Order: sequence, then C-alpha cells, then structure tokens
Amino acid sequence: MYKIMTPGPTQVKENVRLARARECTNPDLDEKFVDFYKETCE
Repeated sequence: MYKIMTPGPTQVKENVRLARARECTNPDLDEKFVDFYKETCE
C-alpha cells in the first residue's frame, strides 16, 4: 500500500479510507491479471 504524506490532520471520507485499505496486487506478477489481459487483447 502506498502512503501519501501530507501535512495534517487531513479528513478522509470513510469510503475512501476503506478503498485505500484494500489489498492490491502487482499486475506484472498476478496470474489472474495476466489471463484477464490476454482475454481482453483477444
């Protein structure tokens, strides 16, 4: 997860905080993404 450093405190809406808390993968290493990408290109 990326951290954005801003002077604060900064108020963030709950839906944004929850979205940022979700795990994300590196598309270069994610087998599911590679399959999805190949299908999309075809």
